[in-house]
Amino acid sequence: MASKLLLAAGACFTQEGIFDKCALQPRDCSADFAVFRSPHWLNVNDVPVSNMCSDEQTIRTLNSLGRCNGRADRYICTSDKTACRFAAVFEPNTGDCNLLHDFYEDNEFTNAHFGLCDNREEEQKSFCTWSFQECGGSGSGFQWEGADTFFANSKPPCHCDDLKIGACVDSNNDNQYCAVSGEVCDTDTGFTYLKVLDLDSQLSIECNLCSPLSDDDLKIPNEVPRTQDNESNTTKKNGNNNTGQTVGIIIGVVLAVTGIIGAGLLLVRSRRANKSATSEDTESVGVTGDEKSLNSML
Repeated sequence: MASKLLLAAGACFTQEGIFDKCALQPRDCSADFAVFRSPHWLNVNDVPVSNMCSDEQTIRTLNSLGRCNGRADRYICTSDKTACRFAAVFEPNTGDCNLLHDFYEDNEFTNAHFGLCDNREEEQKSFCTWSFQECGGSGSGFQWEGADTFFANSKPPCHCDDLKIGACVDSNNDNQYCAVSGEVCDTDTGFTYLKVLDLDSQLSIECNLCSPLSDDDLKIPNEVPRTQDNESNTTKKNGNNNTGQTVGIIIGVVLAVTGIIGAGLLLVRSRRANKSATSEDTESVGVTGDEKSLNSML
């Protein structure tokens, strides 16, 4: 039986060694924080950051995914362009999803989802993973399925705790740590990347992206971090539901304003009539200033 390991994240630093954030791979680092340090490096050289970036809650909330930003992919949040039906629409490092949740409100999903190496002949050997490269190529018995399987009346099956990933292993096989891609291992001298299937067959090790999730873990938190775009999406999504209420409010306001204006005009005309009855001054025969003001409101 394979030994199980959990992912620990690396981190982004500046050239001067200033810490920015925990990260899964070098491409997660911005231009200003372009130095990626692996989990192995952190464990040896920066224990406080290592402890933070290996914490399970930190892992689950990493903004290290992208989005298949197209209608055909239903705007699903996922790990790699190969998990989209159309790779060209993939936008990496989106800010409104993490390894667990999808906060975008104009799609059908509340969680991030991942692709699947599907073994049609031996279903129990199928496994969720980061990208199609883990499936082993032709002849392996595995066929790659994207994050959204598009089965009728079904949700995509793969969450972060279902995910098997590869590992960086040293030349003596004495040290290893889980990683989502070979780019992570390239930052550590003497380490090479073993894919999921090779890791199992050669070292009897299984690496998982995150620990087992409960039903509560899969729910969107009450305190949802929102950007301006997300707030706009909320308005769009709720717009149809609120239309009747909004129209009713507008009609009520118009009727109230019309009543006020009508009452004002009657008052002005009453004053003019009284003035005509008591004065012979006929200089002003047009609309009074008060009446003009009220008419302009109409």
